[in-house]
Amino acid sequence: MRTLYISIFLILMGVSGIAQEKYSIISYPIGFAMGDTKDFIDQTSFRGLGIEVGRFIADDKASIGFQTNFQTFYKELAKDTYPIKNGAITGKQYRYISSIPLLAKGLYYPTGQESKVIPHVGLGMGTYYIEKERNIGLYGTKTSVWHFGLTPQAGVSIPINFRTNFNINAEYNMAVKTQKHDAESWLTLSFGFKYIY
Repeated sequence: MRTLYISIFLILMGVSGIAQEKYSIISYPIGFAMGDTKDFIDQTSFRGLGIEVGRFIADDKASIGFQTNFQTFYKELAKDTYPIKNGAITGKQYRYISSIPLLAKGLYYPTGQESKVIPHVGLGMGTYYIEKERNIGLYGTKTSVWHFGLTPQAGVSIPINFRTNFNINAEYNMAVKTQKHDAESWLTLSFGFKYIY
């Protein structure tokens, strides 16, 4: 993890001399569970917040930056008798998955920044902090694990004025399996505003 953080810092600092402009994005992500995540919680997540900062490089046709999001999936199961270790318990079951990724990101803008609609594709790479929780009455289990993860992305920016864009992104979040935790994956559709300065 230390190597990852140092690498992210050096990348961001290394381009400071050639970067033309910086940007910040504040977004509202909607999460759609997939894979093992969907097996545990098959509900859409409307609980999220995203922040991204970066710098344009290569004549504004590319950028590098850093992204973090908060996303929580939640599901309530009907009252029933559920098996637990050494017995069973009756009650409603509540399930949660919460994630906070810390990602270095690179984006490519094939049309540059001057078109009326600015498409982009890119990839984020880093670590995901994921909490997975199950509660039934007074009984509960919880795991908290750091995962390595990748996030391919595609989207568009629509300029509102010279310094502000409306931003739409689709991202596929892949947090790989660890010794203590299953892999987690979900698709995120996010809407937000990009501020260029």
